[in-house]
Order: sequence, then C-alpha cells, then structure tokens
Amino acid sequence: MGPRGKAVDGTFTVDEVFDGRTATRAKGIIHIVTGAGGAELYDPWQTDVKASWQPWTRAFVSDLHSFTVLDVAAKTLKLRQLDAEGRELDAITLTK
Repeated sequence: MGPRGKAVDGTFTVDEVFDGRTATRAKGIIHIVTGAGGAELYDPWQTDVKASWQPWTRAFVSDLHSFTVLDVAAKTLKLRQLDAEGRELDAITLTK
C-alpha cells in the first residue's frame, strides 16, 4: 500500500533463482527484515506455517530470539541470523 492506504501502481517479481547459498547474485533488490532481539515473541506458530507467510518470504523464524551478524568484504556481503546460543538459524550471501 502507498500513502494513505492507496494502492501503488506496479508489480513485483520474486527472483526464484537467487537462494543466497549457491546462487548469490540477485536480479533486483533484496529486502531484509530482521528484529528478534528482545521484545516478547509473537505468533511463534508461524515459523512452521508457510501458508501464513507473505509470498516473497524465504525464511521466517518467529519462535526464537536472535540477532543478525553482517560481514562485508570487497564484493561479498554475508548475513547470518544467530540464536542466543550462537547457533546459525539462517544465512545468505550476496555477491556484487
């Protein structure tokens, strides 16, 4: 939705090839939303219910607190999501 709840013209396309592991060059813009650091967890059931995710969502961890680590080197960006014990929950690599 756009300003004041009005629809915005246009469409979006999901790059089905990019997976952040073997295919690390995205065709378009990557949006990353992260924030599981301290507030009370909400909707923990959603982690395993893909039907409740937005169609462009690739990973959704709603049942654990976690933090994001971002490593940047030359033309590579690596993002890792770690739980409170340091276990990797998810990771992607972007190559320019």
